[in-house]
Amino acid sequence: MAARRRSLSQLNKIEAALDTLRASIQNRQDMVEHSLQFKRAIADATGNEYFRNFIIFLCSHVYEAALLENHLVRSSDLGETLLAEHQAIFEAIRLGDPDLARRVTWQQIINSAERNGLRGLQGWEITRMSSLGETYAPQCAGPDPEPRTLLRTLPDGACDCHFHVFGDENGQPFSPHRSYTPPPAPLEAFQRVQKTLGLSRGVIVQPSVYGRTTAQRSRH
Repeated sequence: MAARRRSLSQLNKIEAALDTLRASIQNRQDMVEHSLQFKRAIADATGNEYFRNFIIFLCSHVYEAALLENHLVRSSDLGETLLAEHQAIFEAIRLGDPDLARRVTWQQIINSAERNGLRGLQGWEITRMSSLGETYAPQCAGPDPEPRTLLRTLPDGACDCHFHVFGDENGQPFSPHRSYTPPPAPLEAFQRVQKTLGLSRGVIVQPSVYGRTTAQRSRH
């Protein structure tokens, strides 16, 4: 939810929490509190009060386990691993990719559980048909360079039902690393496909509007 809903100011708070965590890992001090602070910043960015309260509740109850992980980090080279896990979560939220954010967050939970001697979650994830080894969903295809006319005529009002809206770099930058991002293509290429298929309009069912803040999405 944070990847889809976060505002620019909320993203900045998450990044600030990540920077604080990075410093605490380097100094090997207060790592537990700063890790939880990072998670609370993400919870705030979901825009869901119930989820935020649940995360606060959960953080208070995993503190003992986090202390054990903190001990492991202090006594080994796990600090960089822990930081990389949090960095991956931040990058997914920054890109606005909910699927990637879910996967890397779940991977961090599994890694943390195993560091604390809890096992079995890997198998549960596999049963959910979500491969942890593949953090990206299949790439979207670009417009067909040689669209073919349909064998039957589409009914009046037929439309395309998925759009990716791009704008200027400062407002709606193209994000090529999002798992459902189509490859770059000129608008004319998509219009040629629509014309060949007999489509004259499009409806945004689930908008993939690119922007640094959710305010960009609200205008489309």
